[in-house]
Amino acid sequence: MTRGLIEMNWKRYAFGMMSTVMAVSLTACTTTKEAAPSASAESKSTTPAKPQEMTFVSWSSEETTGKSIIQDGMVGSWNKKETAFPIKTVGYPWDKSLEQIILKSQAKQDMDIAQVDITWFNTLNKMGVMVDLNTLLDPQWIKDNFDEAALKAGQVDGKQYALPWTVAAISMLYNPVITEKAGITGVPATLQQFEEALAKVKASNPDVIPYAAMTKNGANISQDFQTWLWTNGGSVFDASGNVTINNDKGVQTLTWFKGLFDKGYIKMDIDRVEARNLFSQNKVAFYDDSIVARGFQVSKGISDADMPKHLVPMPRPVAKEGDKQQAKLWGHYLMVSKDSKNPKKAAEFIKSILTDQELAIKYFKSASTPPVIKKIADLPEVKNDAYTTGYLKIAASSKAGETEKYAQSKTMDQVISEEIQAALLNAKTPQKAMDDAAARLKETLKKE
Repeated sequence: MTRGLIEMNWKRYAFGMMSTVMAVSLTACTTTKEAAPSASAESKSTTPAKPQEMTFVSWSSEETTGKSIIQDGMVGSWNKKETAFPIKTVGYPWDKSLEQIILKSQAKQDMDIAQVDITWFNTLNKMGVMVDLNTLLDPQWIKDNFDEAALKAGQVDGKQYALPWTVAAISMLYNPVITEKAGITGVPATLQQFEEALAKVKASNPDVIPYAAMTKNGANISQDFQTWLWTNGGSVFDASGNVTINNDKGVQTLTWFKGLFDKGYIKMDIDRVEARNLFSQNKVAFYDDSIVARGFQVSKGISDADMPKHLVPMPRPVAKEGDKQQAKLWGHYLMVSKDSKNPKKAAEFIKSILTDQELAIKYFKSASTPPVIKKIADLPEVKNDAYTTGYLKIAASSKAGETEKYAQSKTMDQVISEEIQAALLNAKTPQKAMDDAAARLKETLKKE
């Protein structure tokens, strides 16, 4: 799913920054077939002779930070009221969820509602997997309760194929205790200052990973690398869609990134989960993560009171003073499957978990997932939270990943990740790795 900047209204949750990016990305999508709702979507829901169980596919329902609130709270409260249409949750790890959603859709297996990462939207949209929620819920209610920019990320040609569950950005974070012990004063604002900080951390404590960059095979390598690419003025594609990852800026970025590895500032085989775990053990100084990072640290035993001394979001360092800091858009959306047994009830379930104020705040406090319903986002518990406001200020300059506007985004991310790994392990020079990435991306584009 893809998604720029318009003037922010922070009282409305800082979503305004996304609109242009979302509009451009969605315009780039190829025309897709309409996901036609089943016959039951066109008629009023009637009480079945026996309970008609529906399935909610969600990776967050299996994670420590959200499991209890989602399964016992959101799903549990629905099941107590809607005994004729009970919901069961089916969860997979985040990196397996897209594949499972595609497989279930192709096989027309049980799937009524699904949690969708913002990076998957165009893949699913091109496959015609989702139902237009404007046909299942009151369009005016949708318009009145969500920020327009957040809604646009789930739209194509005016059809609302998904509603936002939470939206922010991938940011850098640091551990103030580690950086202060290393003699680092202030937050590094430029790439030079960032490298100097990493050198100090390594010299101060060789058991700490200065920067837990994503290096384990998977989409996170590509997505985080793209942000560094933007920082250096590069891009994966130009405005016309031509592959440019192997130009001077691309090679410069990979050469710089490999330099961090050669100096021992980053390590191989690190993914987001491993980085979070090591960070909770005070073994990482800097890393990249979404706003839910705090929730994971809380689940590892870090108290809210200690959090400001343990985990702090920071703007990504820029190439030179005066440059605009870069951040990647991040978010989770909710969709109704075209093969749902009861699309209208499935949409009602989505509305229920988004609008339950008590549960939304509990979920926010547990997992650090900012609510998206306007009146809930305006509550003091959200607006006065320094961690959240800090993240949303960083998110003000975020944009969608470049690969996300393509149905072959997963393949593209895999290509970029593999070539970066090849360069880190000296299997290829940075130039060769980027040239090979470009050639493979061009071949992938032919399948669009």
